[in-house]
Amino acid sequence: MDKFSSVNLVDLINAERAKEGLGKLEWTADVLTHLVKDDPDIADAYSDYFDSNGNFNPYIDPEVREPLEGAQKMANMGYATHGNGVGCHCVGASEGATTIEEALRRQIKAYMSSPEHRAILMNAGSHRVTAAYAIDSNGTVYTAILVGG
Repeated sequence: MDKFSSVNLVDLINAERAKEGLGKLEWTADVLTHLVKDDPDIADAYSDYFDSNGNFNPYIDPEVREPLEGAQKMANMGYATHGNGVGCHCVGASEGATTIEEALRRQIKAYMSSPEHRAILMNAGSHRVTAAYAIDSNGTVYTAILVGG
């Protein structure tokens, strides 16, 4: 299985939201990057997010980093869990998929079938999301999604 997918988790989530007439969620790292670039006051507020070369690094923000670390942690452990330091709203695993795209689509379908996860992803008051996936040595794809206001 390839390590990368042409399908984006955020796009899949937004496609489901569009079916319900809901607005798109913006990927958190992009939102932070645009805010810092466009507003000097916001850049000052996020001054700790710049590296020693003066480059903005949104991955310093736990809200952006947590899903990335969570998906990898689940892949390393070999099972999906909300515990063990994975504090994301939606976590899951998709075994037996032949492509990452298939695995990601299965996960979104599973989230939409879960009343709790569906409510999180379909919350009209949410505007931001960070989503990540990681693949374990057996080809299982783990997803972690964090949705914000």
